[in-house]
Amino acid sequence: MKKTLALVLALLMVLVVFAGCDFLRGNTAKDQLNVYAFTDEVPGILERFVELKGLDEDFFNVTIVATDGGAYQNALDEALVAGEVDLFCAEAAFIKKYAENPLVADVEKDLGITKAEMDAAGLAPYTVDIGINTAGELKGLSFQACGGAFIYRADLAEAILGTDDPDDIGEMTDSWEKFFDVARELAEYDGEDFPNGAAIISGAGDLFHPIDAGKAQPWVVNGNLVIDKLFYDPAEDALDYFEMARILKQENLSNQTTDWQDAWFADFSGSNERPCFGFYGPAWLINYVLAPNCGDTFGDWRLAVPTVGFYWGGTWLMGVKDSKHLDTVADIIRWFGTDISDDGVQAYWATRDVVASTVIMDKTDAYWPILGGEQNAFDIFVPACKAVDGTTLSAYDEKLNSLLNQQVQSYANDEKTKDEAIEQFKLDAKEAFADISV
Repeated sequence: MKKTLALVLALLMVLVVFAGCDFLRGNTAKDQLNVYAFTDEVPGILERFVELKGLDEDFFNVTIVATDGGAYQNALDEALVAGEVDLFCAEAAFIKKYAENPLVADVEKDLGITKAEMDAAGLAPYTVDIGINTAGELKGLSFQACGGAFIYRADLAEAILGTDDPDDIGEMTDSWEKFFDVARELAEYDGEDFPNGAAIISGAGDLFHPIDAGKAQPWVVNGNLVIDKLFYDPAEDALDYFEMARILKQENLSNQTTDWQDAWFADFSGSNERPCFGFYGPAWLINYVLAPNCGDTFGDWRLAVPTVGFYWGGTWLMGVKDSKHLDTVADIIRWFGTDISDDGVQAYWATRDVVASTVIMDKTDAYWPILGGEQNAFDIFVPACKAVDGTTLSAYDEKLNSLLNQQVQSYANDEKTKDEAIEQFKLDAKEAFADISV
């Protein structure tokens, strides 16, 4: 897996070098529309826009830079200042940074995309909320919806819990207390079919997105750091994120993996010593990560309503207000974000993934083979996306989430007390952001 990723990144770097040199710069005289993206997903869809509008094949001047190490943001920042961007992609991890940028077009005022259009498309509210800056301006729209579900193995559920029905599993895990009761039942099972029992999740990091989405306020409010009790509660018996990670480790309820590492991928296929029961994730985790890595467990997976409504990831399209192609930029963002016709992006994308428009999903079936072909994924994902709160995302999240998880791991590993870990987190937060009060 690592070798494959290394090869892909190496090839991508070659493409990026060309994108920044004579190959594409020589074409800018043709009045191209400059697009920045971190994957080939949006640029690939834009090829359809060229066909629909009868544009020249080289109308778009595309630069793709991977997000690793902040490379994409660095390249995008330079291009924005230089006036070399018309349209760009942002993901949840850093969209708030660009929503505050005065160079970025207001979706309603500058692009003319109305609230009535958004309402008619039935956009999942959180996908709109995330694109709004602190001044109340909407700066980006998404065509994806990355609301999450609890993705579990039906064969393990039937053998150990006595049912694989999504409604039953959802009810069994609809609170964190009940989740840990199920975790202990899975771990203690010693039948011939699964002699080592099962881990309820792969690692503590798999809990982070649902817990993070449940917080009541953003990390920073009026310049002050706010630590929600879901993350840290000083009461010794509080079931906060620190305690959850510690329980998973001390009671051996997870497989103690780290997401995106080899052992985590092995839990998709059940090739670790002990099988993994489930993951919290959105549709892209199922179709683009689980499916190609699940081996013999393909078809055994099902979806249940998650313990807490949450989202993970997403791509937002944003325009530059001084673009000489502003009308076309508006057409593109409308085509991605609110067009619910058969020629719109979301009608096409819904055949493979969850989209922002509930109108599109309500008239589309999603009987994916990886889910056994018997469960309509949209029956879970439509309400899941409606349940997400997008108002607590802030420009500080990417860094603070990383710093918090480091300290949670230290506590789970008995390297620090909970109070010591949270004090270190505060120090790290202050060092990372001089503008916040801790």
